Amino acid sequence: MRARIRVAAFPFIVVGVFLVAFLAGQVIDLDEPTPAPAHQHDASSAEAEADEFEVEVVGDAAAPAGRRTLRFEVLDGDGKAVTAYDERHERDLHLILVDKLDPRIYQHVHPKLGDDGVWTIALDLGPGSWRMYADTQPSGAEPVVLTADLEAVGSRPPHDPLASPNVEATVDGFTVGLAEAGNMLSFTVERGGRPVQLEPYLGAGGHLVAIRAEDLDYLHAHPMEGTDQPIGFHVEFDEPGRYVLHFDFQVEGTVHSATFVYEKYAEASTAPEGDMGDHDMGDDDMGEMSGHDH
Repeated sequence: MRARIRVAAFPFIVVGVFLVAFLAGQVIDLDEPTPAPAHQHDASSAEAEADEFEVEVVGDAAAPAGRRTLRFEVLDGDGKAVTAYDERHERDLHLILVDKLDPRIYQHVHPKLGDDGVWTIALDLGPGSWRMYADTQPSGAEPVVLTADLEAVGSRPPHDPLASPNVEATVDGFTVGLAEAGNMLSFTVERGGRPVQLEPYLGAGGHLVAIRAEDLDYLHAHPMEGTDQPIGFHVEFDEPGRYVLHFDFQVEGTVHSATFVYEKYAEASTAPEGDMGDHDMGDDDMGEMSGHDH
């Protein structure tokens, strides 16, 4: 908005009609509207605002640890609950939850959307602080990942520090291997030393969640097509650092999740010898399996 210019009275005695007229003309000129620059709130910024969303928990974000019902909304730039979504990976919204102190503890669930735009899901959260990620795409907008924090009130047991990076994990009798090539990560799944037949899960050979341990940043992972092993993902690593990877896969109708600690090094550096060596992940290293909705 153009700032108005106010002219104060000057303590001068003006002599002569010409000089009075001249000064009056200057005052009038100052009050005349001047051509304004193009309004800063143009179409592009309006579109940007329309694409701004946030997630808001309905009710108290803190509740006793254990079973709870979580309700939340995705709000648009006008603060209205979004009610229409474009399906991504066979769901309108993927809800990811990790323990903020130990992102190896993980759940991947799919809430139900009500007509009022409120999402609802029953959860079982252990004591501690949790980060929730709503991975979704409101209709007509770009995909977004929206975050909020939850508190599960209770006595939290001590947590172990992240283990060294590993390229092998075991879960539910399966051995899962990890290989890397640049920003491409690939996984193999064996049982009893033999590859297993993977089933499509969320429209691909598996689903990958990557969380940066330092700041809990959520990275996008794009799956390659098909269920033939290895199962590949292109991961958009923003910067080097330590990450926790959760690879979800389906065999015989059951979804399993393998957890890895992964170190992404700068382009010019190389991994220290043994840093990506084999490391078996026991049950304590795995995320909670009860969170899967399938």
